[in-house]
Amino acid sequence: MKYDALHLLIVEDNRETTLLLEEAFTEMEDLRFIHPWIRTFRREYVVDPGSALRLLRDNHYDAALLGLAIPGSRESSAFDLIRERSPDLPVIVLAPPDDELRAIQLIRRGAQDYALANEIDCLPLARTIGNAIERSRWRLAFLRLCENSRIENSPGRVV
Repeated sequence: MKYDALHLLIVEDNRETTLLLEEAFTEMEDLRFIHPWIRTFRREYVVDPGSALRLLRDNHYDAALLGLAIPGSRESSAFDLIRERSPDLPVIVLAPPDDELRAIQLIRRGAQDYALANEIDCLPLARTIGNAIERSRWRLAFLRLCENSRIENSPGRVV
């Protein structure tokens, strides 16, 4: 089965994490022949929330990976800005090992998943991204269904 490439926005300023991500994406390309469910990813990297917002204004992304250690991400402001700009975009948090609790809190607020930045590996990352996108699609389909049901069952509806 052939899939189109997924477009990822990666907001991360830590060089080591960026290198781990690129290594994982390179390994994914090699493993696609063994694991055909692994998608190809087009990636755009930015190092700050302002650049991410500019790209989100002009481009479609299938998911975003957001580093929690980037400037402007304290108090979850980078997450909030991205969610405000693109509320349906699945966000996967890249948490430093000492900030896993904040990543979990962001999941409670709408992030789709998280990964520890120092534990990035190709197969778990591929699953995390793919699952986050699918959960987001199902969530949006469910919300549309609920909205359609509400409209169809409204008292003022003319049949």
